[in-house]
Amino acid sequence: MVEFLVDQGAEVNLRNNQNNSALHLSAYKGNIRIAGVLLSKGVDINAQTNDGDSPLMLATGNDHTKMVEFLVHQGAHVNLRNNKCHSALHIASDKGNIKIVECLISKGADINAKTNNGDSPLFLAARNDHTEIVKFLVDQCSADVNIRNNHDISALHFAADKGNIEIAEVLLSKGSNINAPGVKGETPLLIAFLNNRVEMVEFLLSKGAKKLINTL
Repeated sequence: MVEFLVDQGAEVNLRNNQNNSALHLSAYKGNIRIAGVLLSKGVDINAQTNDGDSPLMLATGNDHTKMVEFLVHQGAHVNLRNNKCHSALHIASDKGNIKIVECLISKGADINAKTNNGDSPLFLAARNDHTEIVKFLVDQCSADVNIRNNHDISALHFAADKGNIEIAEVLLSKGSNINAPGVKGETPLLIAFLNNRVEMVEFLLSKGAKKLINTL
């Protein structure tokens, strides 16, 4: 039906009230065949919705790995940002899809890009316990382990909050500041202590975390 409509002259770049085009909807659904038809007729591959989402972002957010690979191969801009300043890489890191993360970075995605909150893809992976992605970003892509968000929080703070020793160990092995204070003076050790992450507290102390910590 899509092929028939576009062959009959249907406008492929029309938008609905949310500024979604037909390509946004096919990307959301993961329908590569329809996306291919639309692109062959000149649909804007980087069009953004009212929320600033591109077709690539919608495909990423719905874990449509093959669609993501198809769109980037067709020239989708991997570093576009939505209204929250999230790129497709932020979304993939948050969701935990390592295949999409690898695909986006292979096409030049900015690994240290910050959202409106100052969060990098590494932050989002650490916050959601996506250990494989953290390792990939740090070990294979040299993501900045000491970058801070708007609250002066680092990825190590998130690992401490979650009690994820494996992620903390990866970050520390790459030089993450073990005593970095947030805007309220909260160090990773204090975060771990306040969240009753006993093993994390013991781990951080064994790695040289200062025992003298501020109170919030």
